[in-house]
Order: sequence, then structure tokens, then C-alpha cells
Amino acid sequence: QVRLGVEWCGLAEVLAAVMDVLFKIGSVVATVGALVQGGPLLFDVPLRTAAAAAAITVGALVMGYWAGRPSPEDEKATSVAAALGNPALALAVVAASYPEFKAGAMVAAYVLFRAIVLFPAMRLLRSPASLDARA
Repeated sequence: QVRLGVEWCGLAEVLAAVMDVLFKIGSVVATVGALVQGGPLLFDVPLRTAAAAAAITVGALVMGYWAGRPSPEDEKATSVAAALGNPALALAVVAASYPEFKAGAMVAAYVLFRAIVLFPAMRLLRSPASLDARA
């Protein structure tokens, strides 16, 4: 039985490495697809709309950060999860509200915009110095 356990551990390591590569490939493909579909739409967003979307994103990030306290790991996880929102829900709302538009392209633009707004905050959350400063 012990030998069987060791064999399974080796298989798990191989599968984890394969899944890591597949995840990275999928992430690159999804990013390129989002840029191609949603990137051009970002230039058509009115400034008021962009400001409102940025405020909503940052507000969700702050609420998630607060909800994860006092654990630094929970703060990171809940803040990013809250700020990213639910792209599937956004896709359904856009498709139902604006059937004449390409819903996938609009949601790709939405996800890209939120990622752009979140980039500085995510870098700050990853910084160990920022976590040490508040302790």
C-alpha cells in the first residue's frame, strides 16, 4: 500500500506540471482574445463611464480587503475576488440588454478595464513591505 501511495504522488506531480502548462497557455490565449475583441471598445468608453467603473472596482476591492481582515492572505484573496466581479453575469446582462452588440467583445472590454484598474492595487497587495508597514 505504501508503494501505491508513492506512485500516486509521482502521478500527481506530473499531472500538476501538465496542468500548470495548460493553464499558462490558456491564460495567454484568453488574454490575446480579450485584447483583440475588447481592446478596441475601450477607446469608445466615455470618461464618465470609465470613472464610474473605476470607482466601483476600487470600492469592491476595498470592501473585499476589509472583509478579509485580519489575515493578510485573506485580505489579498477577498479583495481581488470582490473587485474582479463576475464576468459571466456581466455577459448575460449585456447579451440580454443589448442584443445588437457583440456581448463577448463588451465583456472582454469590461474584464480588461477592471484588470487595468486593479493592476496597481494588486502590485501593492503583493508587496511584503506594504503588509509590514501596517503591522
